[in-house]
Amino acid sequence: MANFSKKATGTTKDGTRFEVIEQLGSGGQGIVYKVKINCTEKALKWYNAKQSEDKGLHERIEKMCLEDAPSDKFVWPLEFVDRDSDGQFGYIMDIFPSDFESFSKYLNGRVSPKSYEALTKMAINLAEAFDALHSKGYSYQDLNDGNIVLNMTTGDILLCDNDNVVANQEQSGILGKARYLAPEMVTGTKKYPDKQTDRYSLSVLLFMLFTKSHPLEGERVLKAPCLTEAASKKLYGSDALFIFDPKDDSNRPNKRIHRGVISAWPELPKYIQDRFIEAFSQELLSGKKNRISSDSWKKDFNKMLNSIYNGDKFFDPSDLKVVKHYIDIDNGLTIIPLIKGKTVKAIDINEKGDEVYGVVLEKNGRFGLGNKSKEIWQATLGGKQKIIKPKEVLPIQTGVVLKIKSIKLEFK
Repeated sequence: MANFSKKATGTTKDGTRFEVIEQLGSGGQGIVYKVKINCTEKALKWYNAKQSEDKGLHERIEKMCLEDAPSDKFVWPLEFVDRDSDGQFGYIMDIFPSDFESFSKYLNGRVSPKSYEALTKMAINLAEAFDALHSKGYSYQDLNDGNIVLNMTTGDILLCDNDNVVANQEQSGILGKARYLAPEMVTGTKKYPDKQTDRYSLSVLLFMLFTKSHPLEGERVLKAPCLTEAASKKLYGSDALFIFDPKDDSNRPNKRIHRGVISAWPELPKYIQDRFIEAFSQELLSGKKNRISSDSWKKDFNKMLNSIYNGDKFFDPSDLKVVKHYIDIDNGLTIIPLIKGKTVKAIDINEKGDEVYGVVLEKNGRFGLGNKSKEIWQATLGGKQKIIKPKEVLPIQTGVVLKIKSIKLEFK
């Protein structure tokens, strides 16, 4: 059976029967069908004859179907559909939810996040996904804007085409797009992708998420209107230069062509700008030093998320005109403006996960921090100690110092 027709049936390797409902799409690797299996609608990715000749792909997908996804942010192979009489094979996966849009559609300006909070959550979720992937010893061979879908309302993300995921230092046979590859992969000085090359690709996608522009495409890309293989190797490889490199302005954005990134860059908090400058410094572009980890990105963007108020403004403790008070966690690790509904999460106090420890409450202009955790808090004001049990509220006053676990929170 070369391809499936409507109402055609098949079975997975473990013997589960499925029926084809319709074709959802097709591409260079094969066709994706909507199928009904176990009374549930799923998708079947069916490789074409050429792709099916790849024995490594066959073995990799079969193995992935036996393993759990790194997290719920991956559209992971669920059930293997073995070779038919024509030698083709595929796998069952979840169908993308209808409220998700492609990253490329976002970059083209056809859709927009409902809020800056949603945009920042996309960055956090993307970093979380790669943290989970790398913790299982995998790397992503072909990370690009076509592999990611975004929920413009919630900030949720999904990583697709996970048949490109392999163990570190292994090769899937798919090199990927030069724009998203680490420079050492573009030049060929490094043969196999790994966690470090993934970190570079992640940095590129995060930069594009907030600016809709590529971090290396400034004046230099305009000098190569036809991006030949040789030109791409220089632009994204041997001569890679960040468009906002503080030491070299020869690749700055063009004021007429790159107006989007020119306006977006100043809107980012300085610590996020500094992190991008570090990520695309010559030292990190060379691949000679460990690149920014997904966990570091997550902490940076969580700090950014905490600071958002009035939709798209970032709180700065040096400017107290709008928000009069704030919570300083661990001497500036995180700054949370004192606004009703803001939360103190596990990540804010150097703990793993997103458990909410406290929430800012407000009544008649008076603020408090509700204890949503299972911990007993200890607070100090003017030398006097106060115990705050779970579900109790700590009245907030300037000068109050609170300890959650071993982390100090000071109200200013």
